[in-house]
Amino acid sequence: MSMRKMISAGAVGALLAAGLATPASAHPGGPPSGPDMQCRYDAFVVSCFEQDGDDFWVYDAEQDSASAEIDWYTDYGRTGYCRNSHGVVTWHECTFDMAEGHTVFWTHWTYDQTDGTKTYRSGTYTAPISS
Repeated sequence: MSMRKMISAGAVGALLAAGLATPASAHPGGPPSGPDMQCRYDAFVVSCFEQDGDDFWVYDAEQDSASAEIDWYTDYGRTGYCRNSHGVVTWHECTFDMAEGHTVFWTHWTYDQTDGTKTYRSGTYTAPISS
């Protein structure tokens, strides 16, 4: 295999791997509306799980030094988190590739990056994972 093909294959592989579980940037408009969007609210965090796409959306609702975060896990043993560190009144989208036909569970947290304090806020929430 030529050096050019190896570099191209490696770059494509890295991009694909990054797309499976890499948080995206802030979205001022928030998540799309629709019947497959499961949203949950408390005074600190708003979260939405997009069932048909496996995306989490996290909104920071509290003016403080902490970031809004959700921690999630599936009924088949996978875990992860999505943190919005863009500041108050912003949305953040995290994309994942979860197995269809299963269930995802999540909880709301705030994370203070200045001292590493993570505080439970609400949940456990649940939604089915669609194709």
